[in-house]
Amino acid sequence: MGNLRVLILTNAYPSEEKEYAGIFVKNHVDWFRKNTDMDVSVFSIKRSFTGLLGSIKKYLMSFLRFFMQLRKQYDVLHLHFLSPLLLLTFIYKLFHPSTTVFLTMHGSDINNLQNTFLIRFYRELIGCVDRIICVGQSMEEVVKQKLNRDVDHFLCAGINTADINPLGNDYNERDIDFLYVGSFYKVKGTDKLIEALQEIGSEDLNVVFIGSGNYQEEIKALENQVNLTVLDSLTQKEINQYYNRSKFFIFPSRSEGFGLSLAEAMYCGTPGIISNLEQLKYQVRNDHNGFVCEASTSDELGRLIKKAYNISAGEWAELSQNAMKSAKKYTIDHICKTLEKLYLNTRQ
Repeated sequence: MGNLRVLILTNAYPSEEKEYAGIFVKNHVDWFRKNTDMDVSVFSIKRSFTGLLGSIKKYLMSFLRFFMQLRKQYDVLHLHFLSPLLLLTFIYKLFHPSTTVFLTMHGSDINNLQNTFLIRFYRELIGCVDRIICVGQSMEEVVKQKLNRDVDHFLCAGINTADINPLGNDYNERDIDFLYVGSFYKVKGTDKLIEALQEIGSEDLNVVFIGSGNYQEEIKALENQVNLTVLDSLTQKEINQYYNRSKFFIFPSRSEGFGLSLAEAMYCGTPGIISNLEQLKYQVRNDHNGFVCEASTSDELGRLIKKAYNISAGEWAELSQNAMKSAKKYTIDHICKTLEKLYLNTRQ
């Protein structure tokens, strides 16, 4: 029967301009090529800085390139992200009806989908997809509502353990009180975190922000109120050092398919402080492996920051151990082994 032939189709893949865009898709590809005998190919649109016309041109050129793939027979076609590339998947399925099609939605691709034309467009094409995967359970209702389809599996992108690993640092070896990793945008709750830190206003707090975005200046202004460090453009291995140096990871997001950076931090033994978001509560249980900001206000977030800052080393150690244990199921090895079984089952 030969090796299983798999085509990964994605509109997010690392490029020279955006070297970490869709890095988790590349991590999957690398894992399969290293750990299985599957023949895995990739067709990608690499992320770059373009305007609307540039994006249209990029997609049109990619569509032309894809028609070379129509001559090739794949056992599995796996599309990452709901995007206009679904049209190519639909066309490929017309030529190769025996190919099993998977679609993984990663959160913002479906959660932020509001355009009625695109919703109708995707509904017409979604019939070509055999298996729908979502990175988080909270996405199920949105998929049903917008695409009128059930979700078959829940699999996150996976923690890349080649770069992200616990270093065994205990409470006293962690010199950063609170860490934030992500974009500095309102949807990520950055404004709530800024307000909470302003209200606390203690120079004893050692706080690190890693990322960039609209709230860059407001964050830098916090240096007069807390012991602040702001960093950007770090590698995953460099971020791993900060995960392991931090006592708590703050994740106040307003919308999320799955909190991957939260899972990475917890895998390194760093308990999370999260917003009252359904998906995040699948990852963090209050007073077990972190704290849940039930009111989702800056006042409540500030209260939890103070609570976390004042807990004992023993209390923190219990939270840390629970965080590490709960995040193990999100490692790339666990995720890709599950995905491998799904691929192989298409031959039965």
